[in-house]
Amino acid sequence: MRRTKQESEQTRQQILDAAQRQFARHGVTRTTLQRIASAAGVTRGAVYWHFANKRTLFRAMRDQVSLPLFDRTELLGADEPDPLRAVQRFLHSVVDQIEGHPKTRRTFEIMSLKCEYVDEFRVELKRHALSCRELSSILCTTPRLCSNW
Repeated sequence: MRRTKQESEQTRQQILDAAQRQFARHGVTRTTLQRIASAAGVTRGAVYWHFANKRTLFRAMRDQVSLPLFDRTELLGADEPDPLRAVQRFLHSVVDQIEGHPKTRRTFEIMSLKCEYVDEFRVELKRHALSCRELSSILCTTPRLCSNW
């Protein structure tokens, strides 16, 4: 049966939503693609049609949201005359984004608490570490912020 592009995208989104729920409930390591397929109401073949493996599915889930701590560092406001005020506003925006967007919060929780970054997920840990270094670098561009670090 041939599916339209819209139906295919809808199935892909069902899989991503089911994966997020299953990862949050059982952890990434203990969640199988079969469990995700069942929760999405599709076959395991449909999961493989859209995603090569669990890591690519995890990455697609992560890419669906903008995690402000890692993806929105421009909110630090390099033009702000008071760098500490800029950091304060940035951190408030991080909390607001995580509190106000359940999908963002769940993804952040999965990445922080529900994933073991071993084996094929080691790549994801490296990406995460790179984002942390970039944030640190941005924070340290202002001598007033780094004088005590």
